[in-house]
Amino acid sequence: MSEKPVRLKFLTLGDVARLCQVSPKTVYKWVEIGSLHSFKTPGGQRRFYRDEVQVFMRAHGFLRSWEPMPEEKT
Repeated sequence: MSEKPVRLKFLTLGDVARLCQVSPKTVYKWVEIGSLHSFKTPGGQRRFYRDEVQVFMRAHGFLRSWEPMPEEKT
């Protein structure tokens, strides 16, 4: 029996930047203008809900409607 890979519910700012192929500064700007929602951990680090990032990527042309999130590709 093989185990399925674990899909994290949250992504870091760096994860989002890599997925969208932009700089972390660009992701921060999206947060600042309200295009992408994030929250801060008690340690002050930004986190993003994976599902919200997927919706954002589809809405802004980073991901087509039939494509899985890049980490899900095998």
